[in-house]
Amino acid sequence: MDLTAAVSGKQGKSPIKWYLLKHLNPLFDPKNSRIKNLVYYLYRSDLILQNLMEGESLSVKKEETLKGIFSLEEINAFLDAIDLDEDNGARDRAIFELAYSSGLRIGELLALNLSDLDLTERILKINQGKGNKDRFVPFSTTAATFIKHYIETERQTTLRDLKRDPGDALFLSNYGRLSKYPLYKRFRKTLETINMKKKYLTLHSIRHTTATTYSKPEPMSAMFKNC
Repeated sequence: MDLTAAVSGKQGKSPIKWYLLKHLNPLFDPKNSRIKNLVYYLYRSDLILQNLMEGESLSVKKEETLKGIFSLEEINAFLDAIDLDEDNGARDRAIFELAYSSGLRIGELLALNLSDLDLTERILKINQGKGNKDRFVPFSTTAATFIKHYIETERQTTLRDLKRDPGDALFLSNYGRLSKYPLYKRFRKTLETINMKKKYLTLHSIRHTTATTYSKPEPMSAMFKNC
């Protein structure tokens, strides 16, 4: 079975739905734990953004199926709580706005270069992303505004103070290309600022929030109702 084709989205349908309809439909049974666990694995592995198993029982512990996801109100409160006047506030607001509007993985965001960014068309080029494939990803006007602000202010200051050349890296720290840990610290600090106590929230929660706030996943059993 070709999982690469299933997650590529080239078939014109929801990629996972296309895969299930093409390969698994003859075997489908709402109680078939193998199929349920396949979709669960794809979701947990970040191969799909939407939890198509929502509302279905799984043969795994309940705690393992949970992912923290912001509501629309919560993600807006989180983003607005990042103070642009704090150290690295403009940079971190730009990153999180971009993460939310694009659905990119944190590693992909941190690997971005200036040359990957087209602010006019609002398009990012992701070089050798997951699956070792280049792709182009759109982002919002809001994200573009904060990225432009960061490039024209904080990035210029950080670049001037650096003792070594960071190359073309878009997001910088005092040591060169930004790493994940400072971003993790900002994430936890901002959650504390807005008194957010929801369980299971991680940096990846922003990416999964992108999917749930833009569209609601169709329950898996509904896909096969009329097949």
